[in-house]
Amino acid sequence: MAVDTNSGRCMVSAADARILLGRYAAARERNRDDFGDCEGRFQDVGGEGYRGRLRCLDVGGVRISHVLSHGSLRMDGAWHDDTLAAGFAWSTGSAADGSLPATPKLLVWGPGSSLRIRLRGTSCNLRIGVRGPALAAALADPRLEPARRHWLRPELMRPRVEPAVEWRLQRRILATTHFAAAVVERAVAAERALAVAAAEVVAALVATLAAAGPDRQGRSDAPKSRQRLVQAAVARMESEPGEPLSLALLCRELGTSQRSLHRAFDEVLGISPRGYERERRLRGVHGAILAEGDRRSVTDIAMSFGFWHLSRFAGAYAASYGCAPSETRRRVWGRDVVGASTEHTACATSAM
Repeated sequence: MAVDTNSGRCMVSAADARILLGRYAAARERNRDDFGDCEGRFQDVGGEGYRGRLRCLDVGGVRISHVLSHGSLRMDGAWHDDTLAAGFAWSTGSAADGSLPATPKLLVWGPGSSLRIRLRGTSCNLRIGVRGPALAAALADPRLEPARRHWLRPELMRPRVEPAVEWRLQRRILATTHFAAAVVERAVAAERALAVAAAEVVAALVATLAAAGPDRQGRSDAPKSRQRLVQAAVARMESEPGEPLSLALLCRELGTSQRSLHRAFDEVLGISPRGYERERRLRGVHGAILAEGDRRSVTDIAMSFGFWHLSRFAGAYAASYGCAPSETRRRVWGRDVVGASTEHTACATSAM
């Protein structure tokens, strides 16, 4: 296996597998990397500067990546016509194709769709891109039969998926990129294991898309007035992701009644306004654990999203994600609290 080291990054490759580990002191440094499944260009913006860490595995037509960033960047590009991509990108004050909440929610880009990202603050990006024959094989899964064409539209889609389902896909992406970094650090031959790990992420993606489906986008047959009301309410909720929002205050601001708002949410999204508001803050806590759990406690994060009764919070989180918040933190950061400090020194002296 060949090893290429270059100023804060290393590429390890053999046969059909490539692992890229990178640390970046400027957003433009990421332009040195071959995206594999999209074309684009990174730019530094604002005066915050940029620091980032990338872990990426590309094997068998599947590209899986995990990026942690601090600072600001801009990226403009497009996915290749043979690639379907999905993932989670969130940060304080971020935007993707116009609007991206500061909490992790599933994003799906159809083949050939544009990719425009603006990030600032602390951000996290987890994604999988499936291309060519690997995509054809994934789409052949019978669970996707009713909605196969839906996912091939050249646009950004935001399906509504239950948090526990999203967490399963997030876990697979995190575990696979962590494993890829460990393969480099420990200088082991693991091409077959890497291919199996990538296949498991694809399987998790298929299960996620099957659980979403076009009917989870929000009912398009609901009256336009109720769709607009829900859109306005969601935009107001997302404008202050760390703050609880009184439904009475929200209704006064929107000029509607709580009964009308409840009916609109139930008809358009299949969830109550209060349930959506609680889920929004739970997603915020979950995203902060994934992005900042190495330096912030679960208690600190929960309280920053307005959860003052910690036992109730823990129960609500477990009901949504299937595990305690402390377990999420352990799974993500337990063996990697400050990051892989030996990524690049190991890369300089090892091969698989």
